[in-house]
Amino acid sequence: MTEVQQAELVWRWPGAARKAHIYEKGDSVSLCRRWLFTGSDQPLGTLGDKPGPDDCAPCWRKAKARADAN
Repeated sequence: MTEVQQAELVWRWPGAARKAHIYEKGDSVSLCRRWLFTGSDQPLGTLGDKPGPDDCAPCWRKAKARADAN
């Protein structure tokens, strides 16, 4: 994933969510389209080979697909 792509995607953890979700920076809806959140951002960093136990798998797959497309 390039630095530009990393800057465009961020982690957020909505209060009622059991998992962390990935958002486009400046967007309030998660990549999986299930969560609306406008709180603080955490840098996405590097995506591993599989989502972690606290990661939303659908968000992770969409972010990974974007990274693999470039």
